[in-house]
Amino acid sequence: MKCPYCGASLVHTKCKRWVYWRCNTTMEYTKNVCKGISVPERFIIELNEQTPITEPMVVVEDINEKESRKRHQKSYRLIPATEYEGYSK
Repeated sequence: MKCPYCGASLVHTKCKRWVYWRCNTTMEYTKNVCKGISVPERFIIELNEQTPITEPMVVVEDINEKESRKRHQKSYRLIPATEYEGYSK
């Protein structure tokens, strides 16, 4: 899985009791280099059930303007890296 902003791989991380997949660039450097994406693992599991991950995929956050401030209302989708227009690697 790849970051939609910089194309770096997402890495598996634990933060207290929560498990996330986060942009490796953001983890190694700062948000000044890449604002990154942080996806709760439960969403990755759901996405993989819907569309099995068999090739590099970009994880994109769908933002609903009316509900953008509610954390539990976020949704994500997978786009094959070769089809994602911002992907260059």
